[in-house]
Amino acid sequence: MQGALLMKTKILILFAIVLFLALGLASVDFLRVRDTEIESSRPSPSVLSSEQNVTEQSTSSTTVTAPHEPAPVMSSDTPTTLPSVLQPPKVFAPPPPPPLRLAPPPPSLTPSQPSSLPEPPPPPPPQPSNGDVTPTSSTVTASPPREPQEVIIHIYSNTRTQPANVTLYVRDTLTFINDDDALHWPGSDPHPTHSSLPQFDALGGISNGQTYSYTFRKPGAYGYHEHLMDDPPTYGVITVLP
Repeated sequence: MQGALLMKTKILILFAIVLFLALGLASVDFLRVRDTEIESSRPSPSVLSSEQNVTEQSTSSTTVTAPHEPAPVMSSDTPTTLPSVLQPPKVFAPPPPPPLRLAPPPPSLTPSQPSSLPEPPPPPPPQPSNGDVTPTSSTVTASPPREPQEVIIHIYSNTRTQPANVTLYVRDTLTFINDDDALHWPGSDPHPTHSSLPQFDALGGISNGQTYSYTFRKPGAYGYHEHLMDDPPTYGVITVLP
């Protein structure tokens, strides 16, 4: 197998050498033929000399000698004209300047003729001071009225409620739920008259699981307590917003 491969390699090398020699010989023949054609296309020196002689003869035959003319005789009657070189140069006066055009006088300002001066801009409107409200043309959309809410307070003992202090709005309802086994009577301060808000009074004790509700109609801050005690402390404060 290796011997056959070696033989093929040698054959290829010999073929390349023969091809290279053939291309070299062909190029040498091509250059030789080109030089021969260039030499044959050039004219011989004898032909060039004959053509030059013919050209010189034709030029000499066409040359004509002009006849000699006598110089003109100047007489005393003939006016002498100086050549243009000796004549004085002509002086050209510049054209007169165009007449000046005076601008028309400005028109006089009369009461019947309005002035072309621009009118001053109007003064800006006064800015509102602090606390002033500037009316605008935009329509203010009123928000819908607030719905009344219910707030719940759980009673756990004579001195403890959850929550103790609450905040609500007018028309909201406050509901007490008794989560103690004993009776409880919630009412507004002071004890025992409930004079700060006489309507805020359960008017009796409520047992376990029962409720007492009151709807506030007047804003303010109202303390409340356990009415069934002789000297009860205040449970807390109910704040009513308008």
